[in-house]
Amino acid sequence: MADERTYRACVVGLSGIGAGSPPVDGDHGMGHEMPNRHVPAYALLPFTEVVGVCDLKEVLLQDTLRDWSGTFPDLRGFTDYREMLETCKPDILSVVTSDHRHADIV
Repeated sequence: MADERTYRACVVGLSGIGAGSPPVDGDHGMGHEMPNRHVPAYALLPFTEVVGVCDLKEVLLQDTLRDWSGTFPDLRGFTDYREMLETCKPDILSVVTSDHRHADIV
């Protein structure tokens, strides 16, 4: 088998399709409804770990850390996406902010 690496993912923007909560029964994937949000979708990818999430709203940030730190033990929260990128050095970045903010971030 070829060398397999774990890709480090970060998500900017946690409302809407950004984060959400883990499935109640802990089961998802084949034969089940697929997630329609970024963080739960990353949870289905075997070689991907979400290491950073960012939002300006502290309550969304804390909810996401509470809900997902069991799945992603290295998950960290940030209110400044630049600090998150510098600290986490992701391989993958989901920019899930309102449309008019995407270009500023990427």
